[in-house]
Amino acid sequence: MSSAKQRNIARRNFSKWATPALGVVIGLAYLGVMLARGKPALGFVMLGIMLVYVAAMLLLSRRTETGALLRGTANDERQRDINARALAITAQVLVVTILGGVFYSLAAGSSAAAIWCGLAAVGGATFVMAIIALSRRG
Repeated sequence: MSSAKQRNIARRNFSKWATPALGVVIGLAYLGVMLARGKPALGFVMLGIMLVYVAAMLLLSRRTETGALLRGTANDERQRDINARALAITAQVLVVTILGGVFYSLAAGSSAAAIWCGLAAVGGATFVMAIIALSRRG
């Protein structure tokens, strides 16, 4: 087997298991944070939620396209387009939510204003940098 073919198989296997593995790692991180805060029950609940999500994603990815897309295994152009449009919709909702948080926290004089403003700055800077990078690539 050629090394290019081996790399392609390894890349496919990595992408197939990256999202479920990340879900488990995030669940364990939740557990660690809650153990450190002295709330082990909440930590185990949060870990359980992530494990149920990962299990559902693994089971659904074998049977449905939606499950496969959630798992990060978009195989064809149509599925990659669905993924790109879902990400765009998510970004638009997050922008509106973050800006709503900025305006509300500033109007209320909340101490959370710095967090909301920071999120808005990161989002805006990321968008500008992405536009620059993608427009140069063609």
